[in-house]
Amino acid sequence: MSAVPNKFRDRFWGSMFWILVTATMVVCLVGGAAGIAPSWRAQVGDGTRGTFTATRLECRKACFVYGDFTADDGVARRTDVMLLDGPEKMTPGSTEPALDTGERGAVYSTSGGPSLVWALAMTAGGLVLAAFLVRMVILSVRRRRRRSA
Repeated sequence: MSAVPNKFRDRFWGSMFWILVTATMVVCLVGGAAGIAPSWRAQVGDGTRGTFTATRLECRKACFVYGDFTADDGVARRTDVMLLDGPEKMTPGSTEPALDTGERGAVYSTSGGPSLVWALAMTAGGLVLAAFLVRMVILSVRRRRRRSA
């Protein structure tokens, strides 16, 4: 039985590390940045006011409330959207004042919540990972230049 050479194994796990760091950075930057504008609008009360009516509750490690949003003017209506920053558990048929800020698939409770903080934290985490990756590339280039000189 032949053993896998250490050099191959080290390169494999080293490559996996960089792929995972890069993927995490992209997810944090894209996901966080996409949530900043809608959650900021909700935080300052900018958006279409209306009523969210719960239709279902999905619970795993956390509970997510889905339902229908109807604007106060009765014109705008969105179905099967998630309620963000609202009560953790709502029974089907219960209502909550909400804001539609244009976020795809979600509306925000008017009671406020941590969505903006989470979006900013995800974006900041992505920026930290980006700075880490840039720093590691610079160090790698410097190391190669020293070896070749």
